[in-house]
Amino acid sequence: MFTSLTRVFSTLVFVGMATAFAWQSDNGDGTFTNPPLYADYPDPDIIRVGEDFYFVTTTFVNTPGLRILHSQDLVNWEIVAHVVPRLDGREQYDLTNGTAYRNGVFAPSLRYHNGTFYLAVTPNGQKTRIYHASDVRGPWEVNELDRAAFDPALFIESDGTGYIVTSGGWDGTGTLLTLDPTFSRVVAEQQTFYIRGAEGSKIVRRGDWYYLFNSIPSRLGQTVSRSKSLSGPWETRNQLDDTKGGHQGAIVDLPDGRWFGFIMRDSGSIGRMTNLSPIYWQDDWPVWGSPTGPDQVPAVAEKPVQGQPVRQPATSDEFDSAELGLQWAWNHNPDNSRWSLSERPGFLRLKPTQATEFWTARNTLTQKGQGPWSRGEVKLDLSQLKSGVVCGFGTLGKINGHISVSRGEDGGVYLSSQVYNDGVGNETRVARQPVEATEIFLRAELDFQRDRAVCSYSLDGASWTALGGEFPLAYDWRTGTFQGAQFAIFCYSPQASDGFVDVDWFRFTDTPARAAESTAASIAALAPFAWTSTGPLISPVSDTTHSIVAVKDPTIVYGNGKWHVYATTADTRGNWSMAYFNFRTWAEAANAKPYYIDQNPNLRGYHCAPQVFYFRPHKKWYLIYQSQHPTYSTADDLEKPETWTAPQPFFNGTPKSVVQGWIDYWIICDETHAYLFFSDDWGRFYRSRTKLEDFPRGFDEPVVIMQDANRFNLFEASCIYRVKGTNEYLCFIEALGGPSGKRYFRGFTSNRLDGEWKPLAQANSWETPFAGPVNVNAADGGALWSVDISHGELLRDGNDETMTIDPDHLYFLYQGRGDAPAGTEYSQLPYRLGLLQSTRAKHSPDTPPSQVLNVTRPQGAIVPVGGSVTFSVTAESADAATFTYQWRRNGADLQGATSPAVTIENVQPENAGYYTVLVSRGSASVLSEPAVLELSSSAKVAGGASEVDADVHHQNGNVYDQVLLNGASAAAIADPGQILRMSYVDLDDDIVQVEFSGAGTVSLVLDGYSASAPPAKYNQSVSYVKGNAGIVITGADDSSNLSIFSVGRITAVNQALFRDEVSYDGFADLAYVAIASANGRFGGLRAANAGFRATAGLTGVYAPGVEFAGPVFVNDITAFDAATPVLLLGAATDVRITGGALAQDNGRAVAVSGFDRLQFTNGSNSHGAIAAAQPCGARLERYGLDVTARLVSQQ
Repeated sequence: MFTSLTRVFSTLVFVGMATAFAWQSDNGDGTFTNPPLYADYPDPDIIRVGEDFYFVTTTFVNTPGLRILHSQDLVNWEIVAHVVPRLDGREQYDLTNGTAYRNGVFAPSLRYHNGTFYLAVTPNGQKTRIYHASDVRGPWEVNELDRAAFDPALFIESDGTGYIVTSGGWDGTGTLLTLDPTFSRVVAEQQTFYIRGAEGSKIVRRGDWYYLFNSIPSRLGQTVSRSKSLSGPWETRNQLDDTKGGHQGAIVDLPDGRWFGFIMRDSGSIGRMTNLSPIYWQDDWPVWGSPTGPDQVPAVAEKPVQGQPVRQPATSDEFDSAELGLQWAWNHNPDNSRWSLSERPGFLRLKPTQATEFWTARNTLTQKGQGPWSRGEVKLDLSQLKSGVVCGFGTLGKINGHISVSRGEDGGVYLSSQVYNDGVGNETRVARQPVEATEIFLRAELDFQRDRAVCSYSLDGASWTALGGEFPLAYDWRTGTFQGAQFAIFCYSPQASDGFVDVDWFRFTDTPARAAESTAASIAALAPFAWTSTGPLISPVSDTTHSIVAVKDPTIVYGNGKWHVYATTADTRGNWSMAYFNFRTWAEAANAKPYYIDQNPNLRGYHCAPQVFYFRPHKKWYLIYQSQHPTYSTADDLEKPETWTAPQPFFNGTPKSVVQGWIDYWIICDETHAYLFFSDDWGRFYRSRTKLEDFPRGFDEPVVIMQDANRFNLFEASCIYRVKGTNEYLCFIEALGGPSGKRYFRGFTSNRLDGEWKPLAQANSWETPFAGPVNVNAADGGALWSVDISHGELLRDGNDETMTIDPDHLYFLYQGRGDAPAGTEYSQLPYRLGLLQSTRAKHSPDTPPSQVLNVTRPQGAIVPVGGSVTFSVTAESADAATFTYQWRRNGADLQGATSPAVTIENVQPENAGYYTVLVSRGSASVLSEPAVLELSSSAKVAGGASEVDADVHHQNGNVYDQVLLNGASAAAIADPGQILRMSYVDLDDDIVQVEFSGAGTVSLVLDGYSASAPPAKYNQSVSYVKGNAGIVITGADDSSNLSIFSVGRITAVNQALFRDEVSYDGFADLAYVAIASANGRFGGLRAANAGFRATAGLTGVYAPGVEFAGPVFVNDITAFDAATPVLLLGAATDVRITGGALAQDNGRAVAVSGFDRLQFTNGSNSHGAIAAAQPCGARLERYGLDVTARLVSQQ
């Protein structure tokens, strides 16, 4: 029964590169985000053995079958085994006389007792089998029972007695089978329960109680039953369904006695994913979630077990092992004579199996597609492809799209594109496109948020062309594979052939390219690199207390019209410190006067190898340096080095993973995390990270992400940058090479900071470096002054934590030196700083970065009615050009406000809102960040409104004060314990209610104001003003809450208000809500029935410093013309778009902050019509970076 496949599938270890991972559930802060595995892992069963957890899942006709994963915290999983090497019992499993899709093995049940693992499964159409093994990795032996038990739930009592509970969804009658001691036959049978539609049973014992979990597929729900006897009687309760987290699973205990639940949920084209939830107990019943959020699988929760490292199933494969990695599975049973990893080491050789089409071809190698988005790429060697053979790459699932490569009878290579939809038919998108190639790169990109995919090809691995256009992704249990979309590599031929294709590698990523930047050049397109060098620009300068022999390790940023350089210094005694220089042009660099950093009392002693950047979330400058440990200081002014704070460490001592020292530290941030990179001079390159909001604290245990046995190939001085206009990161690391061990840089690239780093082609060796003596020439045409191209930094496109560079503006400030006598101590080598210019640079070195115009943020203010306020900004640029100013309120120009400052006298409610200033210099312009004018009032109502009813006791139990607007603006406060309701009519003629309670003042300003009139759509004589509202709340705290909704049949007591002939839109419309809090907190914003829209300024919710204790519900946000959509919060855990899609009429991205998950859920209008959940139609940006895939959740 056990074939060579038992040996062939084992863990694949990558040497010299980091494995590319997909979705990471572990947030690195002691919490996790569901699902732990963003892929098709259906019919889960999870057990604990000591400190270890094991997870078995359905595989249908994929072989080897019945995948087992291992974890020590239920969040971080690795594949460790497959139980079934091959499928048997039907010739169709060999793709003979038909296919067997949706059959095979499913719904396994895993248990452990007394040193043995047991697994029960019923192959479709066959008898139940019980596999057993002493090691979960195998080998597994098997016993077959005399009957078929559908979805068998294996349970083993403490005395070793085995039982199976089985029930089929077509009926619901539960049967208990008792097994003999060898688990090879059934010795007793009895019916114990009836639950209509029940299947997928699981049995768990806790104390005296047995708990039976059943899936109810007809309603995608789950029940739990309990009894003190396996024979019953059973009490049954409904528990969860797919709207609350899933419909098939059970619970598992932790080593400390707590319990967690695991449950499968139908998740669209990706298939069925498994979620994880804490369990608490109430009257001996398990409850999913928490006491504050019961009966709901949480999106984010505390990890079940703390302290375990991030682990994920492997993905990428260089095929340089003798065995296939466990991430791979064949579609149906493979023909082992038609593939090899040994005939050409380093390649997977696929010899064609005989078939007429992809759907029926054997030896298609698959790997799970992963969400929310993933890309697979393969490189194929076509040199031995024979006429008639078809190979290629694409997807396998319900809908199968791929690019096929074939060789014609004329010897030419041809591409075609097909999409096969099982149950519908085959569509040829591109029939026959010739290419000239002996090797080709193929790519499949799977977008599970949009249920779309596209396949592309490349002849050089850099420039890609889509072939055949997008095609849909789908999941179905009646047609297709009954699985989520998988990547698929294939090779077949209608006739027998001795040709073959060699697959060089498969590479995986899960970060999509940014469509808006798709025209930008890849950094790889600039290779091979060539540079010219200035002479020494910054040299050692001594004074009476500093005898300096070397200046080195520079970091450089631009600001206030100057270049700012911090660098290491070495003195004649071998002491290391730092110095600061600034200059306006590079011609002035040689005369820049140093400030020696040890003049700052906080920074005396050993500090060197600096990096400087502006950390926007903290609005502070950070100086990172080596002390020997990684250390930082902060300052508010880059030009005042005397103000840097005392050193603070990132770690308490040396982490255990750092085994031979650490050196040369580098920080870079993406949209969610800050990353610390460093090396050790012994061939190891490390990475650590922390969540952005936790920086500079919370860095996790460093991990080695690249390693070389030759320590000089990965030596020190690493720099990592984001490449502007791409989704690419560049890393270069100093190495020693050449005949005399000179210093140069090797280049690497990645599409994510926690992903795989790949050598940058033609920029990774002494002969073809990123930068080194062999590709640098002197700018004056003479001899190069330096024997090394060593530690330095590229000129950045900005100065913030993203470390962005412009590939059209590549300049490298580096340390170089002339020859020194043999035996010269390293600290005494005469290093100076020079500047390299890429031969492809399109701008002069004196051209400032794109952030040439910097504008400070005006400060908001709390102003009483009748008071005055002044907003002001400071603008800076690279030259002394004249600035022009235009102040705006709520996006509209303020007449006459054209100076750096604007003053508003006698402030009234109409002045409330947010203020910005557009600062221009020539053709460049920058819009400042907003400053909110927060109005405070001692009067209950101020401005154009009046209280028309007081202390109204509503049937819902609340007490209201009714305020009716009679002008374009008003401000009001709520009485303690009561709700203030303000009313107006929006631009769609819906009556809108704004309800505010708790501390603070609410101001409402109407744009497009119309005077009071009876509402056009309602049977009411009361007159309302009309307009598009902006709402500002100031002085709020935890007690403050805001609700916005339109008056409709389900929100109104008086149903006579409505006219049958009128079509009501049923949603409140407004421009924005801005919230400022006295203590940084707010209750909740409930605007699920409200849509935000505007043609200028901000539209949406602007509360960047406010933590919400309650929910933030919004129907939709839509920006037209020049408006900017925002959902900017300080912190919130429950943020939802209820029935909207966030699609922007003007195509702008939605600026977001303060939350890790954005749910798109059902909503309803005020008349009860359901607004179905929509897929996200926007690009979400945090600090200018695309975070859509990380935040969006469809419910």
